[in-house]
Amino acid sequence: MKLEFHLALEQKQQLTLTPSLRLSIDILQDTSLELEERIAQELQENPLLEQTDLSQGESYNDAIRYYKAESGEQFHFKKDVDIWEHLQFQISTLELSTEERALVSRLVEYIEPTGYLNKEYTKDKFFNRYDEDTRGKALWTLQQLHPTGVGARDLAECLSIQLRRRGDDTTCAVQIVEQSLEDVASSRVEKIAQTHQLSIPEVEKCMRIIRSLDPKPGLRYSSREEAQAIVPDIVMSRNEKGEMQIQLNERTYPQIIINPYYSSLTPDQLDARSKVYISSKTQRAKIFLEAIAQRRTTILRVMNSIYDLQRSFFDEGETALKPMNLIDVAEQLGMHESTISRAVSGKYLLYDNRVMPLSYFFPSAVQGTDGFSVASTVVKQMIESIIEDEDPMKPYSDERISRILKKKGIQIARRTVAKYRDEMQILPSGLRRSYSRAND
Repeated sequence: MKLEFHLALEQKQQLTLTPSLRLSIDILQDTSLELEERIAQELQENPLLEQTDLSQGESYNDAIRYYKAESGEQFHFKKDVDIWEHLQFQISTLELSTEERALVSRLVEYIEPTGYLNKEYTKDKFFNRYDEDTRGKALWTLQQLHPTGVGARDLAECLSIQLRRRGDDTTCAVQIVEQSLEDVASSRVEKIAQTHQLSIPEVEKCMRIIRSLDPKPGLRYSSREEAQAIVPDIVMSRNEKGEMQIQLNERTYPQIIINPYYSSLTPDQLDARSKVYISSKTQRAKIFLEAIAQRRTTILRVMNSIYDLQRSFFDEGETALKPMNLIDVAEQLGMHESTISRAVSGKYLLYDNRVMPLSYFFPSAVQGTDGFSVASTVVKQMIESIIEDEDPMKPYSDERISRILKKKGIQIARRTVAKYRDEMQILPSGLRRSYSRAND
């Protein structure tokens, strides 16, 4: 076989992103907190940029953090400390010997985000320096800390710790947790009653107590990776005339300008190297400021479009939310769908004392029997309402709920009902069943 080499010209089209376009895309996609970090980094790296308004020394997070978040979607603000910081602070306040403090602090390193103690700690040679009683005392000390249940090695131990710290008599509930936890999960009330020689009402009372406990106490604190607060990008409110006002949250956009000193320098005041440096930094600063301005314009236009398309929601409430997708907004604004996606992703709206993600206004459609579509969020509310009105001794199955919805004009499959129910964290019918109407 003979090998030959030759040159050939080929012409093809290729889309190349310029640095300015790439930066605009990245800044548009940033969340408010990511934008704050990006601005801080740019101010540090580019001496030609300066911030003229620091909001009287108040950080943007501090100003927003105290907004009240009340929503069925539970968009609560994250805590300022994570579970590990919270535990270490408590340890620092205890009167412990140097040995005890070292042991408990080392155990904290094996705490998982859920609050459980990872059993890998038993393989740590550090603990081999101490006898079993000393290690046991350190574990006991850890399990006395807040939140109650922290330091447990499994679910049963976590629930048992919480029950023993309640203050009232939970002896039966502790026994059930430690010996019949699987039966609790499956609502085998009669089996539990027989095993522990209790009446049905007594078992029901214990199960209500057990289900009120927190199976993952550590999750009420932020993780080491997640953001510390939700900062709304847009604030909406009605004025005295009842007209809707849509405004950007200006606290996420500090006043940044190009330093007038560098702008005032004339060419004869600079050497060749300085001219190149200042020219480069000036160009970078202009691109950065233009990208931020473009972000502001795009997000505001997208929110105005959302308001226009979902006006019934703002006038009538959640039941009036319509099915909508990104293409609807893209077509109205003459933008590409990907641009709308970047403008919506990770962005939040503060409206009527609620913090909502912009993605909330893009619910999927559920087909109605009359040919009209209904927003999935509305269907979820209907499912929740149906379950609230059911007989607790004969809860509706997913199939039954599907049939009830069909009578109301909503065509939805059983598996979709199950999916929505899981998303709302509602137990299946078998675990919702109550075997007694007794309250105690």
